[in-house]
Parts: sequence; C-alpha cells; structure tokens
Amino acid sequence: MWGKILRMRSPQNIFEEVRMLKNRYNYESFMFFDDTMTVDRKRMQKICKLLKSFNIIYRCFIRSDTVDRKMLKLMRESGCIEVGMGLESGSQHILDIVNKGIRVKENIKVIKWCKDIGIRVKGFIIIGLPGENRETIKETIDFLTQATLDDIDVTIYIPYPGSLIYKEKEKFDIHFKDDYGHAWFKGKPGLYKSLISTSAFKSEEIVKIRDEIEKRFKKQWSPR
Repeated sequence: MWGKILRMRSPQNIFEEVRMLKNRYNYESFMFFDDTMTVDRKRMQKICKLLKSFNIIYRCFIRSDTVDRKMLKLMRESGCIEVGMGLESGSQHILDIVNKGIRVKENIKVIKWCKDIGIRVKGFIIIGLPGENRETIKETIDFLTQATLDDIDVTIYIPYPGSLIYKEKEKFDIHFKDDYGHAWFKGKPGLYKSLISTSAFKSEEIVKIRDEIEKRFKKQWSPR
C-alpha cells in the first residue's frame, strides 16, 4: 500500500512462491498476512484454484463483507483451515462510530458459515474504542457468547498519531495520554496499561474489562 494506490501480487506470483517454498523447503502450512486477503474476490478465487493443486493448509485474514459462503467453501477446498476477523466490537454503535463499515449480524453470519464449512475463526476484539460504556461491553459479551469463536485476541484501543480520532478527539467520547512507552499490541497481564479512558470507564477499568473478557472467552488453540 502506498498513498491511495493498492498494489497486489498476482495469483500466479503467489502460486510460484508457495510452490518454491513447498518444493525447496518442504513447507506444508502457510500464513498469509494480507490485512484482508479476500478484498478482491476474483483474485482470491484464482488464488484458491491455484492452491488447490497443493496439499497444504493455510490461514488468512478476512472481513465479513468480502466473502460469501461459496467463497469460503472454495477457500476450505484449497487448504484454508483458519481465518482471522477484525470484529473489534459486538456493539453496532461502536462499529458505526469508528466507521468500520460492517454490521454485527453480518459478522455472526460469516462466523457460522465458517464453522459449518470447517474453517476455524479467530476474532480480534478491541476494548476502549470511542463511546465504550457498560452497555457496549455487554453487547460485546453477548456477541461473543453467540458467535462461539475458536479463538480470540483482546486488545486495548490505541489512538495512533495521525488518525482521525487522534487529531479530533474532542468529537469522540475518549481521552488519552501520549504515553506510547506502554503502548504495545500484546504483553504480560498486569504489565500493560490503557492509554485511554471514556466517560464511562477509567483507564484501569478498561484493563480489567479486557482481562475479564479474555479470561472468559479465550480457548486453547490446537492445530489440526
């Protein structure tokens, strides 16, 4: 990604690299780190058809608005065993505030499709997004209970410099400190901090909520 131009490798180019890694180094499992591998459905269909000729397994990231049941079935047939989804929150109010562009009910539907087809789902949740309150936390917990994910990753929101929320925080129900020495994606429980607070939660409360949700829903992943 450079500026506003998205450049993607061709399906054939990806196929050639996978073939090289498999033949030369005997790799049989892969992780594709595209933020959304299925952003171009026609491209993904071509990738799946090419990968189907290999006996490999792989994981990738998707959004619920970039796949349908037919696409997921094609991915499973080509070796996809797990997808990661940036769900962020189970509250539609929160998703609308951050302009996620996805409906909660769509996320639930796609998760169910994946489970029916035989693809594991890891959900990524963010606690402390603008507007977070007790009702939105309850909605997220209800969502996670209904979605029955295979794995979960729960993080605390970090407003990155240059982002809209960072530049115009007065428009959002959020307060934060520029203390990025404690801002990391993952860390040992009890050692990380929340840089943000909302009108409903203090920073310490957000950390506690994050820990409680992860403890309640985290499941031990076992590879197939």
